[in-house]
Amino acid sequence: MLSPIKNSNNIIPTTDFSKLLDDYCKVHNIKLPSNRYTVIVGVNKNFYLHLDVAGCFSKYFNRINSPDTIHYIKRTDITDRAIGKVIEWIYTGNTTIAPFDLKQIYYLCNLWEIEKLQAILNVFQNVKNDKNELMGEANIVENPSIHQERKKKILSICKADGTRVKIHSLPLLH
Repeated sequence: MLSPIKNSNNIIPTTDFSKLLDDYCKVHNIKLPSNRYTVIVGVNKNFYLHLDVAGCFSKYFNRINSPDTIHYIKRTDITDRAIGKVIEWIYTGNTTIAPFDLKQIYYLCNLWEIEKLQAILNVFQNVKNDKNELMGEANIVENPSIHQERKKKILSICKADGTRVKIHSLPLLH
């Protein structure tokens, strides 16, 4: 378990992904040194990321490779949720990403040079764009001013035995 970071008399909570990392190590049967964590400062939380694991997916973390470095994200619109999703993907490969997180996660992929996750996001973006184009085409086709009027099919009235009932039209009263 990692301890929270003190920031000038305020203790900032940390999101602990150590359980995910332990599971990762068990699944892949690897032993990682415990002193290789770097800190990512989010909006309301700090995140610890193991450099040896992150370096496998990120050119940025592979280059930095120093646990003493604290990483600040300059953009204030990047949420802790987006940071957590990227770290979760690094540790587990889980890609359950909400559509409203896509731009933020894409920004983090560019910042940290995570090409694999960026490629996955590009596929999501292409599917989303294709779906929007199809919906746009469907809306054009379904425009009521373009539709031709349907022919109404008049069903004949039958008795229970199947014989038709003749209906005489009533004369119009003027």
